[in-house]
Amino acid sequence: MAKKILAVDDEIEVLEIIKRKLEEKGYIAFTASSAKECLEIAEKEIPDLILLDIVMPDMNGYQVCAALKDNPKTKNINILFTTGQDLEPKSIIKRCEELGAFDFLLKPFTMEDLLKKVAEILKIRG
Repeated sequence: MAKKILAVDDEIEVLEIIKRKLEEKGYIAFTASSAKECLEIAEKEIPDLILLDIVMPDMNGYQVCAALKDNPKTKNINILFTTGQDLEPKSIIKRCEELGAFDFLLKPFTMEDLLKKVAEILKIRG
């Protein structure tokens, strides 16, 4: 059965590219451009993985991750943070650990890097 992945980013163009690449690899891909939309889709679809942008206008990715982990329906979803901000990688790693996220990718990343990381997470955390 194909794995479900939810990509969350406030940049629509980025979402379209990620969705297309994921679908080309056989994944079922969903997109959300806001925290609210992410939380709704996550609860409805229970994806295997969420690609979650850290910097978004309504709630940041850390807040979204905390909300997902607080919800019994979504608490076990794997989360991969993405960010284009000049955030200190050590602080991102610390937040990943605190929030129970799997890992992070710094933008700009290549689709090859993203797909490799997605496959790795799904293999390890299925």
